[in-house]
Amino acid sequence: MLVSVQSNHVRNLVDKLGSFSLSRLFNLEVRPEFGSDEIIEKVRVLRRLIHLHSISDTPINITFIRAPSTALLKVDVPLVFRGEDVSPGLEKG
Repeated sequence: MLVSVQSNHVRNLVDKLGSFSLSRLFNLEVRPEFGSDEIIEKVRVLRRLIHLHSISDTPINITFIRAPSTALLKVDVPLVFRGEDVSPGLEKG
């Protein structure tokens, strides 16, 4: 299925979520045409790939995969450790 997504929406999500956007489920609203208020279908998706313009860093292509609620998903979840400089357990590994 070919869909159109506003590049500023994609950029905002990537800037806000960073690498976490690869493990986050999104509800994609499918409409009959760009700018329409009618929603044909809502699809749960995962972001798979994003291609950025080499100079302007603007999103030019994004790939989603369907993620039905009945599906078992295996995703990489990035871990962020806060206060690792003061945690003896994290310092020792």
